[in-house]
Amino acid sequence: MSYYAGLLSITPDYLNKLCKQYWKTEAKEFISAKVVMAIKNCLTCTDLSVKYIATKLNFDDPSYMCRFFKKQTGMSPLEYRNNAN
Repeated sequence: MSYYAGLLSITPDYLNKLCKQYWKTEAKEFISAKVVMAIKNCLTCTDLSVKYIATKLNFDDPSYMCRFFKKQTGMSPLEYRNNAN
């Protein structure tokens, strides 16, 4: 969350306050949902590798992105890509 707050030049607490005010959700949940949507879009609309997608979306490690995605969706990025096609 600090990464996104920094991009907006605001504090993480203020970002959280704004998310609660406008979207009735914590910033972490809001950001996670948007990141999952971006990963899904990359997996279904491009032939980009999982490693490249992870780099593009500022994950430090592709394996971390895979764990994050699986925790959020119940399937790995490759499983999602194969089921979407």
